[in-house]
Order: sequence, then structure tokens, then C-alpha cells
Amino acid sequence: MSDKQRDRNTSNVTLPLSEETLEARVFETEIGKVRIHKRVETDRLEQDVELSHDDVVVERAERNEVVKERREPWLEGEVLIIPVYEEVLVSEKRLMLREVIRVARGRQSERVNVGGEVRREVVDIERIDE
Repeated sequence: MSDKQRDRNTSNVTLPLSEETLEARVFETEIGKVRIHKRVETDRLEQDVELSHDDVVVERAERNEVVKERREPWLEGEVLIIPVYEEVLVSEKRLMLREVIRVARGRQSERVNVGGEVRREVVDIERIDE
């Protein structure tokens, strides 16, 4: 068969083409409910803590020294020295250092047990089936 004969025997056929597509959509749907309860619980706690306090030691030392002028309080290391003056009458007036007061501070620590109530919020979630 020649090409011309074949062309005569064949007819043009139109075939429809089709295509499927998928479209995704979101729908809001209620699937359940929950009930939320919030409550406060109180617990008693005890804990050892370190407490510190200062001790003050006051010493009085008589001097009875004649001095020429007054002096402001001063520190010797961590000790505060406070001079106490008195005027005395001799045949002339002189300034006498009567005494000094030594004020020293020390620190002491001790472990003590302290307790108290503490509060905490707790949330319970309950599913409600209808």
C-alpha cells in the first residue's frame, strides 16, 4: 500500500482529553469541648537557712591623760574609737582625755529551720463529651 492509499483509508478522529484535579479545603468542625478549672493549693514547707547577726562589743578604757586638743572619733582596723573629754581645773585649764570607748563589731551565723505556707496554682483540664 502506498502512502497515498493509507492516507485515504485513515480518517481524522478527534479525541477529547480530560484531567482530574484535587482541591483541598479546610472546614472548621467542633469535635469536643473542654472545661478548665484553676485552683490554688497551699503547702507547708520548711527549709534550713543561714541567718547572720552582728554583735557589738563596747569596752571602756580610762586614760586620764592631759591632751592639747580634741580629736574626732577614728578607726583602728575595724574598731571605732570614740574619745571622751573632760575639762579639769588645775591652776590652769587643761584638756584631759578622760577615757576612750572602743566599739568593735563581730558577725555570728547559725542555721535555723524556718517554715511557712506557700501557694501554687494548679490547672485541671476536663474533656466534655456531648
